Amino acid sequence: MGSNVSGHLDRFSILTPANHGFRSKHSFESQLVLTTRDLLKHRDQGHSIDVGILDFSKAFDTVPHKRLIKKLRIYGIHDEFVSWIESFLSCRQQFVLCDGARSEHSAVSSGVPQGTVMGPLLFLLHINDMPSVVDPGTSVRLFADDTLIYRVIHSMEDQVVLQRDLARLEQWASTWGMVFNASKCHIMYISRQSSYPHQYMYQFRGFVLSLVTSEKYLGVYLNHDLKWSHHIDQVAAKAARKLGFVRRNLRGAPVNCKKLAYVTLVHSGMEYASVI
Repeated sequence: MGSNVSGHLDRFSILTPANHGFRSKHSFESQLVLTTRDLLKHRDQGHSIDVGILDFSKAFDTVPHKRLIKKLRIYGIHDEFVSWIESFLSCRQQFVLCDGARSEHSAVSSGVPQGTVMGPLLFLLHINDMPSVVDPGTSVRLFADDTLIYRVIHSMEDQVVLQRDLARLEQWASTWGMVFNASKCHIMYISRQSSYPHQYMYQFRGFVLSLVTSEKYLGVYLNHDLKWSHHIDQVAAKAARKLGFVRRNLRGAPVNCKKLAYVTLVHSGMEYASVI
């Protein structure tokens, strides 16, 4: 069933190329390669870039079922499949079990089931049109619910356009039942100049976005100067902590066991996104 839907989406190029999450031949590395290449290209050309790092609040849990079903029909998915999904999502209840005590049942009125084959695909379809609401000169990068929005800044007018794009994303979220967590959204200025020429107080959902010089995106620390020293320091420090843990707890273990623990816990972290 899921493969048939994926085939329909691929055949008609329905899924936005801005999203690389939960998709065949796409990954966090492909998203990071495209994003960092784009940012480096603009910076090396002497341009300044304003980057918004946005955070959905409980993204998978807030997808409203009726609005999701509406989008499935818009994308031309077969009525029988849409009816099956509607039945799958509707009339669900949940409860909490703790130490043998069970809470009362509560109706599940929103959200896509995590841990299922269809859940991630349904989420991608629900947020699929989000990049289309911003100005053509503004870029949006998605990996599941991780979102970047950025624009090359030539003058204050470009920043006004980017502010307008943030307002459009806010309106899109309101229309489709999604919520951005404004307190966890930030702005980063990228420039080759030591002092940024066009500082702007961006607002989002009633908050002034806080300015950051480094922020984690898909497991990699992006710096305002697009250098990797801060990320490398963080990776090295984390690897050293894990190596210390392995040494302390596997002191008398066989060599093969130590090697497996090292490769799994330490080496894998140092190799993560190394191509970037």
